Amino acid sequence: MQSTEPEISVKVFVSYARADQDLRKKLENHLSSLKYSGEVTLWQDQEIPAGANWEDQIHTHLDEADIILLLISSDFIASKYCWNKEVQAALQRHQVGTVRVIPIILRPVRWQNTPLGQLQALPTRAKPITQWDDQDAALEDVVEGIQGVVDTLRSSVLASTSPAWTKEQWVDTGKGHYHAGHYTEALSAYEQAISLDPKDAGAYSNRGLALYNLKRYEEALSAYEQAIGLDPQLAGAYSNKSLALCDLKRYAEALSACEQAINLDPKLTLAYNNKGNVLYDLRRYEEALSAFEQAINLDPQFASAYNNKGNALYDLKRYEEALSAFEQAIDLDPQFAYAYNGKSTTLEHLGRYTEAKQAYEKARQLGINR
Repeated sequence: MQSTEPEISVKVFVSYARADQDLRKKLENHLSSLKYSGEVTLWQDQEIPAGANWEDQIHTHLDEADIILLLISSDFIASKYCWNKEVQAALQRHQVGTVRVIPIILRPVRWQNTPLGQLQALPTRAKPITQWDDQDAALEDVVEGIQGVVDTLRSSVLASTSPAWTKEQWVDTGKGHYHAGHYTEALSAYEQAISLDPKDAGAYSNRGLALYNLKRYEEALSAYEQAIGLDPQLAGAYSNKSLALCDLKRYAEALSACEQAINLDPKLTLAYNNKGNVLYDLRRYEEALSAFEQAINLDPQFASAYNNKGNALYDLKRYEEALSAFEQAIDLDPQFAYAYNGKSTTLEHLGRYTEAKQAYEKARQLGINR
């Protein structure tokens, strides 16, 4: 099959254990369309030519990769070479933002309590491929996830080589990466925007969001404060600032930031929700409940606010009302794992054990583990 070679081909390194050779081959078969189109080039150790130093070959391709796929199983985690060499090298590059590392869960194993637990895994909800009723469907789900990362990386390279890009284009690119959950790429795009206009308060606020989702809370806080310094009327920056302050356990300052956001924009739904979360962390459940209800009044479709309301009601021992709030969250977002988990806990407290088990099973399928 002849195909037009695109300008950019993303280099993909596949790290796996020998026991998972068959699943690795099946995954590569499902990635064939990306290989044929030239969007990706795949490499794994079967590509090492006869007579070559195999360890040098692996190190070279690990260093050159744009994406590293880690095929996770008990055999993979037990492999000293995979774990001590390939995984550690991948994580070091991931931490400095020079590669995207994607765990692909092949078989059930406790991987969430390892350093890989901080990464977004495939398939959807990190359900092991061998536990899917249809393994081809699981592998296509994985390929779809990889395709999204490939598209993001290729667009980033195109953008970075385009001298004509404006601040607005960088901001739009950052927002696209952010909504796709690609926070390192979003951060890079926002920093490009800031370099073009160091007085853009919104770009600093967006930079803060990317940093916050990368768990770089002190830097996020600094970005929000820069945004506020440039535009003291930017309510969203105060609201977002409260999130960073809360994670830094600076609760009094977090509450103050929420109040400043609400004073500037009394209809800013997120500010009320954030205020409720701070109050909840302070165990001021009645006040938290009031804040969540204000958020719901402003946006009756706000699933997260209903879930948070359920948590507050549960801690106030108002279990029937809590159950209703969790069910409202699920009605608005049927994939809301935390709402199913809250519903399960509440049903268990009410003695409705069969229903509690069903709700927990749904939460577990969506990625929650107690």
